[in-house]
Amino acid sequence: MAPGPRRCELCGSARFLVVDHWDGDEQNNTASNLRWLCKSCNTGLGAAMARAGIGRRTRQYNPGARTLAEYVQAVAQHRRGAHDEGGRIIHETPKEKRREFAAEIWRRRWSRYAQCGRRRCASPTDEVPF
Repeated sequence: MAPGPRRCELCGSARFLVVDHWDGDEQNNTASNLRWLCKSCNTGLGAAMARAGIGRRTRQYNPGARTLAEYVQAVAQHRRGAHDEGGRIIHETPKEKRREFAAEIWRRRWSRYAQCGRRRCASPTDEVPF
């Protein structure tokens, strides 16, 4: 816990307080590196530090979909606007991984297209499942 009175060290507010790290490194939890800031000051200071390239953010681990099959299943489950499990998995999947999955889906679609030609595939099992 941060030492000193529970007041924002920048604006003096006693509401919506959070613990801030002086050096911007969220892994450095020594008492001398901690202080109280209100959420507003903490957000503004964090944005200024990020623009200046100072500090080190803690990485959150939200794996999302680990395989293409998990991603396709989440997409099939999800309904637009619904706060469901499929949507959670999609949004937790890192952007680069989503791009990788999208590229693989399109690669598979185009390879199926090349096999079938411009006409429809011969049987429903030959059609692309997406």
